[in-house]
Amino acid sequence: MIDYWVGMLLESAIPQSSKLKILPMNAVSGFVLALALEPLNLMVKRLWTVPFTFFSTGWVILMLMVSYWLIEMKQIKRWARSQWSSSG
Repeated sequence: MIDYWVGMLLESAIPQSSKLKILPMNAVSGFVLALALEPLNLMVKRLWTVPFTFFSTGWVILMLMVSYWLIEMKQIKRWARSQWSSSG
């Protein structure tokens, strides 16, 4: 569900600067929620517990935000094209 929401956000008509404000807020929300749930349910990678899921989602959103900023806003596309064009 989170990947669908993020995809819809990035494809929407919302200005790019607003998207870069929304994404980090959601990443931080994932981190906070994970740390809040950890006392109730330990964060274990092997079991993919709920806190670990929120924590890893926060990191994925942050990495996506950096990629979006580099590719869409700064127009640094050469390295991104070369990664995917050689695979197929």
